[in-house]
Amino acid sequence: MANINEMLTFKFQLFDLNGSPADAATISGMVVDPEGVDSPVSFTHQSTGYYTGTYVCKKEGEHWLRVETTGVKTAIEKKFDVAEPHVQIG
Repeated sequence: MANINEMLTFKFQLFDLNGSPADAATISGMVVDPEGVDSPVSFTHQSTGYYTGTYVCKKEGEHWLRVETTGVKTAIEKKFDVAEPHVQIG
């Protein structure tokens, strides 16, 4: 579970039909927050078939990440939860 104001790093790898790492032609990333507001996520190419993107959590609740690629065509959805941070000092 993530906390409000936490920066998350999303990582993914793409492979061709032979199982070799392969680059996408395009990548579209989007996070949908609990109120249904879409926030784009830009992904950076790290190496062949490997990409990372970041997102800063602003609202508490259930979020969805969706990534779509072309070239090596795929679509991925992942749910994650965000909570209000709680600190206990004792």
